[in-house]
Amino acid sequence: LCSSINVNNIISYEIINNLGITIINKNIDSLIYNNNNLKIDISNLNSGVYFLKFRTHENQLLFSRFLVNK
Repeated sequence: LCSSINVNNIISYEIINNLGITIINKNIDSLIYNNNNLKIDISNLNSGVYFLKFRTHENQLLFSRFLVNK
């Protein structure tokens, strides 16, 4: 989703729905890394538009929008 992010700098992420409600909020210990790729399970999300908010060690916030279509 955000190709400019070094996954090693991420400490948490949130998935927010189109109403601004946080659906998922996870810290780094819950994240799964595979070959420097971040895996986030979105299989339980309903169809719709969502926003992904990353927080880095430098307290920087990075956002990305994605669509779930089931």
